[in-house]
Parts: sequence; structure tokens; C-alpha cells
Amino acid sequence: MARLLRFPGVQVKTGGLSRSTIWRLERDGLFPKRRLVTGKIVAWDEAEIDDWIMSRNQEVGPAPGGSLKDVAPKARSLDELWARAAAADRLKVNE
Repeated sequence: MARLLRFPGVQVKTGGLSRSTIWRLERDGLFPKRRLVTGKIVAWDEAEIDDWIMSRNQEVGPAPGGSLKDVAPKARSLDELWARAAAADRLKVNE
């Protein structure tokens, strides 16, 4: 049986993504769909969230000539991590 996560659990697993970011990604087909548990309660399948995280890790990968370790300690969320990694890539290309 699938383990379902409410929003706080999803937020922890995704590194602190906001509710609006998760729902925007979901709407755009870039994040697993939530399921209606009862009239007003939604949850996400933990295995789908784990798969999504793994796919994102493969997409991001290490920055050319460096690694995510350079930007990860300062990032407060996955979105910020990706933004910092992209900025680091742009700096290396322009050097």
C-alpha cells in the first residue's frame, strides 16, 4: 500500500518548496498529482515524490567544472539551489 504524505511532509522532502510552487509545478505537469483523501484533505504518494526528487537530481547534476557542493550549503530550497547553480554556470561560461 502506498504511503501518503500531507503537505508538511512533501515540503520537508522537497527541501522547503512552498505550497504555491508545488501546486504550480503540479498544474504544469512537472510534479506528481495530489490525491483527494477526504472532502478537504489532499495528500501525495510518497513513492511518486521520491521518484520526482531523483529525476530532478539527475536533471540538475553537477555544474560544469564544479559541483553543487559549491552552492548547496547556502541554498534554502531546491528552487534556490537550482537558481544558484544556474548562476554559477553563467559565471563560468562568461569567464
